[in-house]
Amino acid sequence: MAPVGGIVGELGGASRPMILTVAEVERFEEQYAPFGVFDVLGRFLDRKSAPQFRHCRDIVILGLIGGGMAEKAAHDLVTGLPLTKSLEVRAAAQGLLLSAFIPPAEESDSPPVTGDAVTDRKADTTSPKKSATS
Repeated sequence: MAPVGGIVGELGGASRPMILTVAEVERFEEQYAPFGVFDVLGRFLDRKSAPQFRHCRDIVILGLIGGGMAEKAAHDLVTGLPLTKSLEVRAAAQGLLLSAFIPPAEESDSPPVTGDAVTDRKADTTSPKKSATS
């Protein structure tokens, strides 16, 4: 199961929890200043210029560290992957950034409001129902 604000990614033949914490984001931004995580996220969303592989690689390493992996183990795992796995690294970096900065839609037990008074009244379970004799 994915951690809140994170993902579970398939890397090195195993599913691994990854999450970007404030500490990891700050560490990335200190290393690449003035370029930051929102610049990488913007490149994923804009599609005019793809993010650089080194940025994706380092985001995944930091995500693994945030997910509980030791720093050296995270670094060795990601840098030891063959280039044929570069799309997996890129996908993990994109998933990490999206899960960190774009919250999931709120789940709700109540039905959606449609704007149709009749439908909304039928779906409203909080107001008392009128009996046929009233």
